[in-house]
Amino acid sequence: MLFRAIPRFKPSVSGGELFTVFRQVFNKNAFTDVTLGYFEREFAKYIGVSDAIAVPSARMGLYLALSALPVEKGDEIIVPALTYYSIPAMLSFMGFVPVFVDIDPTTCTLDLEQVERRITSKTKAIIPTHLYGLPVDMRWVMEIAEKHGLLVIEDCAQSCGARFDGMRTGSFGDVGYFTFGPTKPFTTLGGGMITCNDPSVAEKIRHEMSGFPPVSRGAVLKAAVTASAMKTATNRSLFGAFLWPALRAFRLLGKDPIEESFREEVKPISAIPDYFRKKMTSVQGDVGVSQIKRIDDLSELRHRNGMYLLERLQGTQDLIVPSVTEGSEHIFTSFVVQTSDRDYLARELLRRGVDTAKGYMSDCSGLEMFKDYRSECPHTTTAFRNMLHLPVYHTLRVPQLEYIVKTVKKIMDVI
Repeated sequence: MLFRAIPRFKPSVSGGELFTVFRQVFNKNAFTDVTLGYFEREFAKYIGVSDAIAVPSARMGLYLALSALPVEKGDEIIVPALTYYSIPAMLSFMGFVPVFVDIDPTTCTLDLEQVERRITSKTKAIIPTHLYGLPVDMRWVMEIAEKHGLLVIEDCAQSCGARFDGMRTGSFGDVGYFTFGPTKPFTTLGGGMITCNDPSVAEKIRHEMSGFPPVSRGAVLKAAVTASAMKTATNRSLFGAFLWPALRAFRLLGKDPIEESFREEVKPISAIPDYFRKKMTSVQGDVGVSQIKRIDDLSELRHRNGMYLLERLQGTQDLIVPSVTEGSEHIFTSFVVQTSDRDYLARELLRRGVDTAKGYMSDCSGLEMFKDYRSECPHTTTAFRNMLHLPVYHTLRVPQLEYIVKTVKKIMDVI
């Protein structure tokens, strides 16, 4: 078991990219806009849009985008009920009304048939979330938006590189926003990006950010050290020898230290803190340029792994596997299954050397902080309770994938 233990994730940042950060972090030009513009232009070219603007994070990207778009306080904005809590929290903070729509139980993305039923005279925008690497049916979204005169703000936090009908996510709507944290398949060790095809919107966002100072050297260095530590900890031999036994011990106490270390406190946004208002740096831009060269290869590896798991786990007792919809190129940022006995499956998988996670999405329609916007979203409630993330990252090979499949099947047959 020592050498068979499989971590839940593996950072996509390479050793060479980390070396670049450590080498340049004390360069006097590394924390200016000297080369960041090149990264923005290359990213815009990759996504297929006219403009890309580096921003502090996805949530600040949403804030900046909404500040630049023709929306007003009191307007309704449709969001999936299954999303990261900070998205509707930001809408509420800015004075908008989040309208929660249930998910399609087979894809876990917006139920587009329900979207149209929730549109009112106050609805001004839709935020389709390309969840876990699966693009939403953007043909349908854009048709609904055009029919009702709505803005489309694409949530691409988990779909960088994915395509629908041959076009990349972030190129369909009025704007798209991305995040590039250390655990994302595309990373610049922090920060994010807004994409659009409207130069006036891009200019408004750039103007809004003109007074933002750069991220501190210490923050970038800390992110690089954290990413290095994650790469070391997820080395299979080290993971099996040290981290896996520790995780098993914590699980007996009902704790998951990895999940707890990354999980944010779910609470309303009452103000935009100063540390949210930071520009990405040139050293991060250099990492981003390097990642653009690798992203399609990494996405192809995850797609291959995801399809391997999907094909072999289909039909397993009491297990719902991810769906791949027509026209969508699923890049499997995560491979999420659903089962009515999630905790048992997670515990037994860990005992047999397969680490898993519950994830960080929320059933936002049921959160107390959104009680004023509450709506019945039964598919979201069920999925949120039953979801489990299996390993699917780019470095997994067939023997490990086969072991995951056989182990899941063995456990579920017992259930």
